[in-house]
Order: sequence, then C-alpha cells, then structure tokens
Amino acid sequence: MSTEEEVAMPAHTKVLTALDLSVVEFAVLIGFWSLLAVLCSYIDMDMVFDSLPFRMLNAAAGFLPMLTYAGIVIGGVYGLYKFRSPITASIVAILSRLTKGKRR
Repeated sequence: MSTEEEVAMPAHTKVLTALDLSVVEFAVLIGFWSLLAVLCSYIDMDMVFDSLPFRMLNAAAGFLPMLTYAGIVIGGVYGLYKFRSPITASIVAILSRLTKGKRR
C-alpha cells in the first residue's frame, strides 16, 4: 500500500487493518466491553468482600508469613541434604585455606 492510499483510507479502516479485524468482529468486541462495563457498574464491592472465597483468602493471609518461613527452612534443609557433598567439600576447602597459614 502506498502512502497516497493510506491517506485516502478512512480512520476506522486503518484501525481495523491494524487490528486485523473485520467490521463484525470489531462490533462484537465493542458490544462485549460496553456490556461488561455496564454490568460491572451494578456489582457492589460489599457483595465481593462478603463472599466465602474472599473471606477464606483473608483468613489465610494471616498464616502466609509463617508458611513462607516454613517453606524457606524446609527448602534449606532439603538443599543441604541434596547437595551435602559439594557443600561439605566447599566448607572443608575454605577451612583449610583459613587455617593453612597457622600450621608449621
């Protein structure tokens, strides 16, 4: 397409071409989002906050720090067990270098 054809093209056609949509698809999308905006204006936030899943998540939030610390400790213990030989070799190498100068 040359620049002369792009200039002569209407704005809605440029948008549809850029989005790779037909007119019907674009109309359906506009209708869907308009309907969703109208429906969302009728939803009261108290209805959401009083729902069972929200109350369960709110109650579980108090345990999240404890669960995080437990996960860190369990992960650390698992890592120490899984990689015990490289960790032991590294600690022995560091200790031997630190105490090497004090031997005679």
